[in-house]
Amino acid sequence: MKTYSAKLFGLAMILIGLTLDLGTDRGDVGFAQFVLGCSVTASASTPLQSVIDSAPPGSVICLNADIYLGMVRIGKSLTLLGARATIRGSSRTVVDLDCSAPATIKLEGVTITGGAIDGMIVSGKCDVSLKNVTVTGNAAAGLIAGDGALVKAETSAFTHNGQEGIRVIDAAKISLLYNYIGNNKGYGLRASGPENVIACQGNSFVDNGAAYAPPETLCQ
Repeated sequence: MKTYSAKLFGLAMILIGLTLDLGTDRGDVGFAQFVLGCSVTASASTPLQSVIDSAPPGSVICLNADIYLGMVRIGKSLTLLGARATIRGSSRTVVDLDCSAPATIKLEGVTITGGAIDGMIVSGKCDVSLKNVTVTGNAAAGLIAGDGALVKAETSAFTHNGQEGIRVIDAAKISLLYNYIGNNKGYGLRASGPENVIACQGNSFVDNGAAYAPPETLCQ
C-alpha cells in the first residue's frame, strides 16, 4: 500500500512539474494558469464577439492555439488569455477597446493581425495591459492609444505594420517595457509629446521608418 501511494505521489509531482514548466515563452500560457484561471474557453467555431458580449465583467476568456476572426470590441473589464491564439481581421480594425467607464482589460498570449486599417485601438477610459502580445501585418498602425486611455505593453512585439508600430495621441499614456518594435513602415513609436510616454525601458527599435517621432527623447 505504501509503495502504491508513493508511486501515486511521485506521478502527481511529475505532473505538477510539467505544468509549471510549460511557461509563457513566446505567448504560450502555462497549463495550470490556462485551465484553472478560465471563466470560459472560447472555441474558434463560435464568434469571439458573442463570447465577449455574454461574459460578465471581470471574466477570463481563454483562447486556444487557433485563429479567431475579428473585429472584436471590448468596453468592460475582461481578460483574453491565449495559448498562441490569433485574432485575424478581414476589414477595419481587428481589436477595438473603447471604455465609456473605467475598465481594466488584459490581453496575453495573443497575435493581432490582418487589419485593413489598424491592428488595435484603445480609447475612452480603458486601462489596458498587453503581455506577450504580437501586433503585426496590419495595413495602418499596429496600436493607437487615444482619449484618456492608459496602456502598458510588456514583452510584446509591434512589427511589420503599414504605418507606425505604436501611435499615442490626445491625453493617452503608455508604458513600454521590454518590447520589440521593428520593421514598421512608419515610426516605431509616435506620440504627441513626452507626456504621453510615462515609462520606456529595455525596448528594441529595429528597422522602422524612424525609431520614434520628435522629440527624440520620447523613448531613449
